[in-house]
Amino acid sequence: MTSESANNRSSRWWIWILGAVVVGVIAVVAFIAVSGDGDSEEAGTGDVTNFADVVRTDLVEIESYDATLGTIGGDPITSQRSGTVTAAIDAGDTAVAGDVVFRIDGEPVVLMFGETPVWRDMAPTEDTEVLVNRRNGTITSVSAQGTALEEGDIAYHVDGEPVVVMYGTTPAYRTLFDAGTNLEGDDVFQLEAFLDTAGYNDIGMDVDGEFTGATESVVEDWQTDIGAPDDGGVDRGEVGFIPGPTSVVDVAVEVGDSVGIGTPVMTLAGETPMTGDDVLQLEQNLAALGFDADGALVVDGLYDAATTAAVSDWETALEVDVDGLVGRGDIVFVAESIRVTEQLATPGTA
Repeated sequence: MTSESANNRSSRWWIWILGAVVVGVIAVVAFIAVSGDGDSEEAGTGDVTNFADVVRTDLVEIESYDATLGTIGGDPITSQRSGTVTAAIDAGDTAVAGDVVFRIDGEPVVLMFGETPVWRDMAPTEDTEVLVNRRNGTITSVSAQGTALEEGDIAYHVDGEPVVVMYGTTPAYRTLFDAGTNLEGDDVFQLEAFLDTAGYNDIGMDVDGEFTGATESVVEDWQTDIGAPDDGGVDRGEVGFIPGPTSVVDVAVEVGDSVGIGTPVMTLAGETPMTGDDVLQLEQNLAALGFDADGALVVDGLYDAATTAAVSDWETALEVDVDGLVGRGDIVFVAESIRVTEQLATPGTA
């Protein structure tokens, strides 16, 4: 190989290297020109997830709000449940509808979307009434919160003896028995109406509001059936009259508690259906999360049987006590997804 041919070959190599560098520079310039600095129209079409900044604050029981629980930067998320914080999401974490944002005394507080703040317990009815005890003794069993009660059901036991609910607007205020003078009154009529409807009237007892020997005989059959002393008389502590089918909203006593005449035992749902924007938001979130009571849930702001069923399914998924009710400390409503920017309440904070 001659020196001249070697020099020519070396020159060609430098030309190829220089050409590659020039092409690379042109490619980089072209990429920058196409991609721009982020302000171009094409760049603006990309998907961007926006999170509102919030901070967690001391978790205390709040009776009312002056404004919507917000997700404006720096607004706190507060709880309407008193107790000790046992878990909470960390600063920097994000949360969306259905996420547990913190736990108080081990119970989850769940984030849901909505503009209207949580301001009340949500249940099937707006009104409630209290079932009052009429017998001295010790509570030996009691229906749990969320239990449905219909005529003839046992609401609780005192000293092992059942207290049965029956329909009627006149309260149990006296002992009903065959006094030999045909005791009369609306309370007697309510008792006889129940016995007749429930199928205990095999002897043709007249449902007329008079406590006769026939009434006494039918009462004995009923008492035998429910395991009560079959003396044919009905003490005022044996029954509780309620307007109609209901459910237990709250329980005021526990097994082992001593009770007397006039002791409140439980709060029962009334007859006015609960409606409102807060119920509507709850239903919207339940439906979006897949809890739609097998398709029966109607998102209409009415807390009906399907709403109760959907709430029960949601509670089952959360692994909490199932009662079909939503306490105001169970959830928080916010307008959008959140990112926690500062942790002001840590586990162990009371």
